[in-house]
Amino acid sequence: MDAQQPGDHQEPAASVDPTELQASRRRMLRRSLTIAAPAVVTMASTSVMGSTGPLCVPASSFASINAGTSRKPQSGNPCAGLSPGGWKNRDATQWPNPYKPTDLFKDRFTRLGPYSASDTLLSVLSMGGGDDLELGRHIVATVLNAQAGLIPATIFTAAGAVALWDGYVVAGSKFYPNSPAMTPVWGHAEVTAWLKAMMV
Repeated sequence: MDAQQPGDHQEPAASVDPTELQASRRRMLRRSLTIAAPAVVTMASTSVMGSTGPLCVPASSFASINAGTSRKPQSGNPCAGLSPGGWKNRDATQWPNPYKPTDLFKDRFTRLGPYSASDTLLSVLSMGGGDDLELGRHIVATVLNAQAGLIPATIFTAAGAVALWDGYVVAGSKFYPNSPAMTPVWGHAEVTAWLKAMMV
């Protein structure tokens, strides 16, 4: 390209009205919100959340909801279960009787899974990690939630949560939500998602 010579004519730079620029940005933002809103509504519509919080549903109902075969839980009661972190941060006096943070996991569950004989309920709640370690944290929280009455007894008892863990370990990290049917088969991710759905 040739260098500009003196006397060549240049177009003046276009000036942008700041008011028009702001209005243009607002229009663009409104359009993007209009497009995104239906996606948010769609994602929220398959939740098991009730109007006051999570709903406790049996595993078979949760399996149907997650498979998209049902939009509403077949039955559900409001849940107020605490997360593993909620229990971990509670004082020992706030734990439901007969459980204590210092109880050994092996004394409350018959199958250790990934835990050692020296792990306590509190240490299991405090452990990081995914897969069966994550599930173990949520199982301990579910036992405490059931014992404290934060999950309806029609969904879980403390003994039922212990039995779920023990059966899961014996089955090789598998759970059958429609038992005695052998399908579907849940692994740690599905069982953990079900338990999390009962926690606030």
